[in-house]
Amino acid sequence: MIAIFNFSNVLLIKLIIKVKSVNPNLSKFMSIISLFKPVYVKIFIVIIYVVGIVGTLAAPQLFQPLTAPNLILTTFILLVFGDLKNRNYWIFTVFIFFAGLFIEILGVKTGKIFGVYHYGEALGLKFAEVPLTIGLNWIFLTLSSLSISHSITKNIIASSFIGAALMVFLDSLIEPLCSKLDYWYWQNDSIPLQNFIAWFIISFIFNYIGSKIKFNKYNPMAMIIFVLQIAFFVCLHLANFLT
Repeated sequence: MIAIFNFSNVLLIKLIIKVKSVNPNLSKFMSIISLFKPVYVKIFIVIIYVVGIVGTLAAPQLFQPLTAPNLILTTFILLVFGDLKNRNYWIFTVFIFFAGLFIEILGVKTGKIFGVYHYGEALGLKFAEVPLTIGLNWIFLTLSSLSISHSITKNIIASSFIGAALMVFLDSLIEPLCSKLDYWYWQNDSIPLQNFIAWFIISFIFNYIGSKIKFNKYNPMAMIIFVLQIAFFVCLHLANFLT
């Protein structure tokens, strides 16, 4: 476990150093993408999610392998509409990726954080039994909840509480469907209360750290993507209820 911790820290330090001297071409590329009118990108995202909902309900075996690519695309779109030119934005993003991934590795290895669970294959390539896309998922959830909560209040404690509540709410929608979607599996198919408590504490800490670091929290894609995520899992719940 100590080896995993040291490895994660070394990677985080190296990546932060690289972020401080981001490749100008990559930065320019992402800046160009962010120039697209948000309304067109929002329409594109809505179409993607509507197709995803219909496809997952009609042909789950065909659409399940698209889970990881969709998460990558969603996170990428959210990132490029963020505060691209601010170094703190990138450092925080990298921190969330590695911190989230490290917490999940500890969670899977020990069963002490969220409860006893293991990941399926739907979320893609794994490192230490945890899909790398889980790090992206923490980025997406944290940045989007930060943007939404800061649009409600600038008080750091209050916004961190709201951001954590939003993240736990979305997780509560996913958990009953996780095994059916091959995301992850709980011991005895029972979701422990410990999971939601841990989620809230970790989410609150991430939102609090993000609130303290200076970068523009507003992201024009945050609300629409978060709402579409909710809509996706609500539709799956309704379909299960009706069948």
